[in-house]
Amino acid sequence: VFSILLYIVWGTLIWWVEAEGNSNFRRNCMGLWDGVWWASQTITSTGYGNLVPIRSLGKVIASLYMMTTFFYFGVLTAEVNPAINIAQKENSIRDPGDLKGLSVAVPSFLPFASSLVQAYSLNGVECSDMP
Repeated sequence: VFSILLYIVWGTLIWWVEAEGNSNFRRNCMGLWDGVWWASQTITSTGYGNLVPIRSLGKVIASLYMMTTFFYFGVLTAEVNPAINIAQKENSIRDPGDLKGLSVAVPSFLPFASSLVQAYSLNGVECSDMP
């Protein structure tokens, strides 16, 4: 929802600045959609090149928009990533018993590996090609 709000606010702002002297941005109400389209293609790094700010103020606004969205998505990633990691950690392997019934690689050069496979009822897959 916040991303859509970003599109609309920044798209309206760029349209307001660029519609006067830039023929790529329509001057009527449909021009607002040109601004939102510019914002969406800029935030996704698509950049078709069909809508480009040509006025100095438009270029400043575009630069601020790009920096703002980099920051926004950086913060969003930083907030979401720990939640994913915590969920994965809760389902992680804590001891060899958690591997029961799973296939595990068993290096043939380790003499104790086969005894671990038997002790924990693992499905050992021998890896004889390992150095």
